[in-house]
Amino acid sequence: MKKILAVLGFLLQFYGILVLISAFLALFINETNASISFFITSSISLALGFILNALCERKELNLKESLILLFLTFLLIPLIGSIPYIWLNVFQADILNSFVNGFFESVSSVTTTGFTLIQDFSKIPTSLKVYRMISQFSGGIGIVFIFLVFLYPESYLERFQKVFGLKEKLGHIKRSFLAILSIYLSLVIILFILFFVLGIEKFSTLDIFSYIISGISTSSLLSSSEFTNLIASFPLPILILPMLLGSINVKIYLDLFLQKRIRKFLALEFIIFLIILSITSSLLFFVDKLSFKESIIHSLSLSSTTGFPLNFSQISELSKYWIVIAMFIGGMSLSTAGGFKVFKLISIFSSFKKLVRSYLFGKEVMNDIESISILIFSLSIFLISLSILFLTFQGYTLENSLIETISAFSNVGISTGIISTSNILTKFWFIFLMILGRIEVLPLLALFVKEEKEEKIDHKKIEVLKEEKISEI
Repeated sequence: MKKILAVLGFLLQFYGILVLISAFLALFINETNASISFFITSSISLALGFILNALCERKELNLKESLILLFLTFLLIPLIGSIPYIWLNVFQADILNSFVNGFFESVSSVTTTGFTLIQDFSKIPTSLKVYRMISQFSGGIGIVFIFLVFLYPESYLERFQKVFGLKEKLGHIKRSFLAILSIYLSLVIILFILFFVLGIEKFSTLDIFSYIISGISTSSLLSSSEFTNLIASFPLPILILPMLLGSINVKIYLDLFLQKRIRKFLALEFIIFLIILSITSSLLFFVDKLSFKESIIHSLSLSSTTGFPLNFSQISELSKYWIVIAMFIGGMSLSTAGGFKVFKLISIFSSFKKLVRSYLFGKEVMNDIESISILIFSLSIFLISLSILFLTFQGYTLENSLIETISAFSNVGISTGIISTSNILTKFWFIFLMILGRIEVLPLLALFVKEEKEEKIDHKKIEVLKEEKISEI
């Protein structure tokens, strides 16, 4: 457990440093009360991080420990991150409801879901808007970092670290994290320059950064009016870039940067992602009569799980059910996007073919990735079914319950209105769904599955058994 807490301490330190941006911004624009809440949040995160880092071991994690780290990260950081919402009493509620709503809002940001309980964005401090952006950005990077470094042992980050001049003395974890951070910060800077060239002066810097961060983190925290104004003022190619870049596998960036060939499974994953986008945009354009621009943007918003505001009253039944499928599948593996992931979908089809061949010809065995994909798919369907049943018992329609559940579980954040009318128990259920959807089910199982201990080999006993066997012969 100490190894897990040591890495968790590092992540808490990083989060605490990022929160300081909001704290100093609040001081600069005279939002004193908000700055106090951010300094408290940052201090708790940094202090706890330093303690865990100092007292715990810094050793390599195995698979189970990595999964537990994933679960603890997306539970503890949102819990600490709820402090500003509670301190500022954003929801104008009693202590219990303020805590629940604040925790919900924080989980929604860090898991890059984008659900919100805030009714009027004009009444919240500017620094809190920046804080929400920081939370979703750190959550998006955090999920890529943990999956790539701890769950993909064959990753080739070391070569990429050298390109950025990251020295060995920093340690593997810090170098890996800085390499991933460098990728996404570079994307944000490039996109900001593009928006600036194409007329950023029409909008506030905050609005532009909100759109870019929302796309890169695949988590929309924009209001409907802000989103409408932005898509009306910028050309389609630049509008889709943030979402597209956020939903692409980070290994593609490494391959492109190092001028290597993109692996076949990555190429296939990207092609299938584009096919899903094409089907979604075609339905929105031809069936629902949205404009070509809106069809493309919303299809990418749904498939990348960014979740920019969408009016479901304009959408046909056929499109709604396809949208549910697109949201469930989500983006590419090792990206900030949520959902089941295209790569696991490919793995399931591969395993299905092997099952058919095994039945017909025999000797076809599924690999670990295919088996895990089937397990995650089965557990996901079970939880989604359970959630729909839970919501329908509360009086919500089957259709709305399905959309809201998939939206939470795939970290999309598009709401049919259930979130705003839900009680405390339902909010905690959605918190559970958002976290579980972000970490992909397996880390929760890892908490309850005991690791098999390796038996010590008694060489003397083996020799005795061999002699006995020889004598019998």
